[in-house]
Amino acid sequence: MGRRPHIPRHPRGPPSPSRSTPPPRILAGSTPVGPRGYGPPPTTTAGPAMTGTAVTLRTWGIGHARTLDDWTALADRFLSSDLKCSPVAGTSADGTPRASGSVRVATWLPSGPPSEGGTCPGASTYCHRNDTGKLTCYALRLERGRPTLGTLVDKRLAAWESLTQGEKVTLAAAILQRAHATQTQPGALSAHAGHPVDRPAIRLGAGGDLHDVATGQAYADALAWAALPESGIDDLRAWLYSRSYGLDGLEDPLGPIADGIANGRLPNVAAYLSSDPSMVDRTRRALAGRYSHLPVAVLADTPEDGAAILDDLRGTDRHRSILCPTDRPHRPLAIASRRTTEPYARGICTRCRACIDPARGHDRPLDVVFVRR
Repeated sequence: MGRRPHIPRHPRGPPSPSRSTPPPRILAGSTPVGPRGYGPPPTTTAGPAMTGTAVTLRTWGIGHARTLDDWTALADRFLSSDLKCSPVAGTSADGTPRASGSVRVATWLPSGPPSEGGTCPGASTYCHRNDTGKLTCYALRLERGRPTLGTLVDKRLAAWESLTQGEKVTLAAAILQRAHATQTQPGALSAHAGHPVDRPAIRLGAGGDLHDVATGQAYADALAWAALPESGIDDLRAWLYSRSYGLDGLEDPLGPIADGIANGRLPNVAAYLSSDPSMVDRTRRALAGRYSHLPVAVLADTPEDGAAILDDLRGTDRHRSILCPTDRPHRPLAIASRRTTEPYARGICTRCRACIDPARGHDRPLDVVFVRR
């Protein structure tokens, strides 16, 4: 889970031009277009006015004509810091690691089921609340405990929904590009000044999930562009855990990304079928069809319960699996730490990298078990 994510209040401006390339202008389901496979973002009009906490792009400082700098600024507003996931951590006054405001490696939209205003159409009761009704979703607890965070992610969703499909692809690509830049182009005051990250990564959905197929397709197209050498960010890896599959009456939002991994279009992505004791049948059906090639991330009350669920799901085709190092019953690892030889602290996810590169050194990706808190 990590500490509270840092949410930047102001955009930090565009990345330096040394590694910067324009985000692509892509239509859903297409390949990037323009010189060398990419081009400038479209010039469009902001969506209709929205009420309540929702905002239009205009109120976020993005006017009718959007430039590359505008897309970069908007991408900044869609990225959050996450101590557990980040390859760079700052240092608190007491010497403990803290989320770095200069390195933002996670996307975050409203958490929870759509009935409660969230973007998790595949959420189960188990991942959302415990048997007594207590809220267990860590992301939603943060959103409700920090009203400014809750308001921000609502604004992100409203801004996202005001875009056309092509604009969503462009923004998704700008988000990937900006996450890459915060890691590989450290500023003079950054926690990793003079020490750029050599293996950048981004976690999609640290809060929320892929809430519709348009969002899944937008990220699939943007990630396909990012995998191209001419994007300048083909060393960026993305990973996500999603329950947006096997949904009744709704086209699977995870489908486009899963298909891209299967056909080789997305060699830079690791996507997990999230599951738990209440979702075994749904996950089993998914593994028998479109998602047979994906690893599984199980949430359970104990490591033993998680292993039993994987035994049930995989049967004789049991994959190798790993227990998240922070959930080990004996000598669990800290969510972030700094070794004496390192210039800065690092989150456990980018140190372990089992979820980021799940097939590394193995004939197929590892499954993973997390313990419910």
